[in-house]
Amino acid sequence: IHGFGDRELYAFDPEVLRICRDYVRLRYRLLPYIYGSAFDCVERSLPMARALVLEFQDDPSVWNVGDQWLLGDGLLVAPIYDESGAREVYLPAGVWTDWWTGSRLEGRRWIHVDADLETLPLWVREGAIIPMGPVMSHVGEFPVEEITLRVAPFEDDGESRFTVPVDDERIEVRYTAAGGRHRVAIGPSSVRFQVEELGAKGASRIEVTTLE
Repeated sequence: IHGFGDRELYAFDPEVLRICRDYVRLRYRLLPYIYGSAFDCVERSLPMARALVLEFQDDPSVWNVGDQWLLGDGLLVAPIYDESGAREVYLPAGVWTDWWTGSRLEGRRWIHVDADLETLPLWVREGAIIPMGPVMSHVGEFPVEEITLRVAPFEDDGESRFTVPVDDERIEVRYTAAGGRHRVAIGPSSVRFQVEELGAKGASRIEVTTLE
């Protein structure tokens, strides 16, 4: 949208407007994840959009991958750059959950992906905590009252953390998987939290507790 020329969405045909509007709304919903990841990247001197080789340096398959990347720690983005609607995507080590379908795939392999124009290939890393807020017309339009935490469960034992920035608060969230139990502990906050297990078939296994 930013740049020169007629770039406002209403300048395009209705189909372009619909697709772009959906992604603008997704971007607003992801602002807690984007801002939280930005804080983390500053603290650890990492880029927000990072080449896979930065994270998986011992995997030769990623050394020359330049058309997909991690957004923060938890999201793998693999755009399609032509009209074919298809591409090969490399999933590094671990388990990856399709953002749109919830299907889970073992990594360290290449997969073939077919996607329509409105579906950006996007995966969530195992153990990732993705906080999502409400749709807004602009940043800070109204105070956030509820955050949804989308959690990609560990296959085995593991622990991950994310600090969620909401208005003037920074709320620590910790996800732990141990002995078959999955727990999300949330720090003190004036904001309500909902927890959603990505890829869950039926009821979520995740217990929600207060961080001590």
